[in-house]
Amino acid sequence: MGKMTSFKAVRIVTALTGFFCFLCLARAEVLPSPKITILKAEYNVSEGKPMIEVEGETDLPEGATLSVFIRKGSELTAYKEIKTASGRFNAKLGPLDKELDGEYSVQVVSAPDSSHKTIQAVSLFKAVAVSHEKSPYGIEIWAYNEQYGKQVIVHADGKTSLPDGAVLKVYLKRIDTVIVFGECVVAGGSFSFSFGPFGKELAPGAYTVEAEFFPDLQRPEFRKTADNQKIPASKNSCEAVIGKTPDASKAENAARQEVNSAVTTLDELYWELKDVYALSQTHFDPATWDEWSDRWRFHLKKVSNSLKDGSGRYRSLSLYPEAEKGLPLAVRYLSEIYVIMTDTLKNRVPAKKGELEKRCYALENELVKLMEKMKAELANSPKV
Repeated sequence: MGKMTSFKAVRIVTALTGFFCFLCLARAEVLPSPKITILKAEYNVSEGKPMIEVEGETDLPEGATLSVFIRKGSELTAYKEIKTASGRFNAKLGPLDKELDGEYSVQVVSAPDSSHKTIQAVSLFKAVAVSHEKSPYGIEIWAYNEQYGKQVIVHADGKTSLPDGAVLKVYLKRIDTVIVFGECVVAGGSFSFSFGPFGKELAPGAYTVEAEFFPDLQRPEFRKTADNQKIPASKNSCEAVIGKTPDASKAENAARQEVNSAVTTLDELYWELKDVYALSQTHFDPATWDEWSDRWRFHLKKVSNSLKDGSGRYRSLSLYPEAEKGLPLAVRYLSEIYVIMTDTLKNRVPAKKGELEKRCYALENELVKLMEKMKAELANSPKV
């Protein structure tokens, strides 16, 4: 009996030693992948020279090579190689051959080496072509709001040199997301439009009111009155702060902190999942995977619960429209990716392995796009 007990003890100690050695190995090898974060992507024209400036941060080593690509759709617009410095990177691309107009993507890619795989970050930015001829048809706009209990009405007034009868599209935006829009008609060189009351309470914070003239959307009678003049498109915008400034500032800071915390944690959980999965494909131990999974799923659920109210529904994050839509989706995508990876490692559905891998790839692509949109929204959020 004593020998058997000792033998069992040796087996248990050996198993536990192997288990903890594997965990130690996992800790040593499953370090967070290096990351690249794009903080700024801006287009400007100075002295007739179109330029694009890209800034960001990374935990890649000092002097690491990065490739910066600017594209419109699949068409390459500009390219440059740069080096990292003090955890940051900065790329100035230009002067460009021509002015840009429309939506572009910026992609920053690291050069692969023996210490890490290729990593990348993608962001979007808008470029508006600069008119070399100053349009005589300008728009001035200002905004104010009235509070009725919890309801708010936002008023937009303005002046313009556009002919009477011109139809203006008027938008109320939060960052780059349109909350509501309408139309108003220029009369006597002025225009006015009111937004609200809204179906739900408008959170205190900084919004944008924008008025825009589209030549192609004008009424036939206006075109006739304007003698078919080629009136160019024009627009202008102004800030509209909802609520008292201290309240708006407090709401902005609280919302930014909450969204940033959730986005950062989900991003870290995604890369940790990828790293542990990659290691487990060559050193898979079901018990170790399950042990790690319990902790990982706990943190994912913690993020999900932090975004919900007492009834278990996701709370409104109206100051961050992309995050309001994207965070619940990101949690769902991460959960599904985890399940697929677990099923694949444990060979639960071998007949569907190829199908599961395709589904996992598609989910990861969608998740990365969501995360980039939410990061861009945070980067562009106003500071009240």
